Amino acid sequence: MAQQKRKKPHKCKNHPNRSARGRCVKCKKWICRECASQRKGQFFCKDTCIPERVPAKQPSKKAVKEIQAEEKAAKEKPAKPKIELTLKSPIVIIVLLAGLTTGLGGITFGLIQYRKTLELEEQVRIFKKNRIKMIKFIKKRNSQYRELKKKITEKEKKEDTTTTIQKKIKPKIISQQAYNYASSKLPVSFDNGTTDKKLIALTFDGGSHVNAAVGILDTLMSRGVTSTMFLTRRLIRKYPELVQRIVAEGHEIGNHTSTHPHLTSWATTRSHTTLPEITTDVIGRELMNANKQYRELMGYDMLPVWRAPYGEKNRQICLWAQQYGYLHVGWKQARYWRNNFDTNDWVPDPETPGYHTPQEILDKFNELADAQPYGMNGAIILMHLGTVRKEKGQQVHRVMGKIIDQLREKGYEFVTVSVLLKESGVDISMLKRR
Repeated sequence: MAQQKRKKPHKCKNHPNRSARGRCVKCKKWICRECASQRKGQFFCKDTCIPERVPAKQPSKKAVKEIQAEEKAAKEKPAKPKIELTLKSPIVIIVLLAGLTTGLGGITFGLIQYRKTLELEEQVRIFKKNRIKMIKFIKKRNSQYRELKKKITEKEKKEDTTTTIQKKIKPKIISQQAYNYASSKLPVSFDNGTTDKKLIALTFDGGSHVNAAVGILDTLMSRGVTSTMFLTRRLIRKYPELVQRIVAEGHEIGNHTSTHPHLTSWATTRSHTTLPEITTDVIGRELMNANKQYRELMGYDMLPVWRAPYGEKNRQICLWAQQYGYLHVGWKQARYWRNNFDTNDWVPDPETPGYHTPQEILDKFNELADAQPYGMNGAIILMHLGTVRKEKGQQVHRVMGKIIDQLREKGYEFVTVSVLLKESGVDISMLKRR
C-alpha cells in the first residue's frame, strides 16, 4: 500500500510565516488566529469581510393593528379607584378597634388566670400544712394502737396458756390410763433419737399419692437402705402390690390413720388445738381401721408407731393414741426451716410459701450434718411417697441418693425407726393394743 503524501499546512494571507486558523467564508482566503473573527461558527477576515448585523424583523401590519386595538381598549376601560388608607379611614378604624379589643381580652384573660394560679398556690400551701399535721396525728395514733395491741396480745397469751393447762389436766378429757402411759418411760412423741450415735432414720408418709414410690424404692434398694413408711388404710387398700413390695424389701410399716383427717385447728388458727369432733374414740377408730386393713393384706399387725396427718398433733392426741397401743413418731421441728428435718417435698411450686429446691434441701442437710455439737445424730427425716411437683427436676426424691451418699461420707448410718428407738432406749413393747 502506497504511503499517502502529507499535505502542507496553509499560511495566513497577511502573515506568510503563520499557520492559518481557517478559511474566510466571504473571500475564501486563509487567515491566522490574529486575522480571524468567528461568527456563529464561521471565520471572517477582521478588517474587510465581517458582515453587518441583520436588523430585527419588523412586525406585520396585522400584528400592528392588533397591538393598537389592545392599547385603545385599555384606555377606554375605567380605572379602579384607589383606596387611600388614613387614620380617618373606616377600614383602619375597624382594624384598630379589633386589635384593641383582642389586646384587652388577652390582658383580662391573663389577669384571671394569674388570680386562679395564686388561689391554687394558696390551696396547695394549706394542703401541705394540713398534710404534715395529719401525718403526725396518724403516727401518734399508730403508736398508741401498737401499744394497745401488744397489751391485748400479752393478755390473750396468758389466757390461752391458762386455758390450755386447764384442759390438759382435766381428768374427763384424758383418762387415768393415759396418765399411766405418760408417766412411763415412753415419750409423748418420739421426734429425735439419741444424739450419742450418728444414726439417721428416713421416713416416708403415704396418704393417697404414690407417684414417687417406685423411684424411692429403687434408690433405697440401690443404696441398701431400709426405712419406715407410714401408710393410710386407703393407700393400703388401693395399692396392695406396692405395699407388698415395700415389706418384701425390708421396710417397716407404721400407721398413718385410716382417712388422713385433720386433728387440730392448725390450718385455720395456726395453733394445735384439738378439733371439737376429734375424741379418743375417733383416734382409736382411725388407727385400728388402718391396722385392720394391713393385717388382712399381710397377715400381721403394723409396727406400733404412728404419725399424725399433716403433722397435726398435741400432747392430748398423742396420749389418746398410746391408749390404743401406738407411739407417735414425728421429726425435729424448729422455728426456721433450715434447722428442722422436714424436706418440704410436699410444697407444690415456687409460688407457694415454704417451697425449697432439691439443691437447697441437700445443702441444708449437709450444713446440719456438720453443725456442732451433735449434727444430725438421731435425726428423723420426713419425706413423702407422692409428689405434686410437676417439673421432674424439682422433685425432691430425685436427690435422695445424693443425700444418702453425702451423709454416709460424713459417717452417718441409715436405720429404721424401730432400730433408732432401741438405740435411744425407748421400749415400745410396753404398748398394749386394744
